[in-house]
Amino acid sequence: MQWSFGDGSVSQDASPVHVYAQPGIYQVCLIVSNANGTDTLCRQVYVGVTAVPPTPDVFTVKVFPNPVSGELYIESAIPMAENTTLVLLDIQGRQVSTISASAGATDLRFSVVSVPSGTYILLGRTPQKVLFWKKIVVQR
Repeated sequence: MQWSFGDGSVSQDASPVHVYAQPGIYQVCLIVSNANGTDTLCRQVYVGVTAVPPTPDVFTVKVFPNPVSGELYIESAIPMAENTTLVLLDIQGRQVSTISASAGATDLRFSVVSVPSGTYILLGRTPQKVLFWKKIVVQR
């Protein structure tokens, strides 16, 4: 058995504890082997996202209204890149909802009609990096 934490660190422990040096999105994998073969299970983990660090200045977005009850509007000063995804995470970092942004879009809508009241993180990302994150409050 081996754990791979997505930052170059690995562990052979059955229940390892790992501390990340930087916030971000990491691909954590568990690899198990026996006489019948090898199997791998991977999951993305969001480290430090709930702390809501400042959004990088190079990618400025406005998100309103906040608190929101129906539809969230996102205005971006920079056009969205190809393969940009907007992800709504609950406060534990679990994915609640997601939409894909059209390449070049600067105005987006994100429905939270089916999302329970609470505090969330709206994450804008490409496969390569996190573009922005905002704390969102859903109120009914």
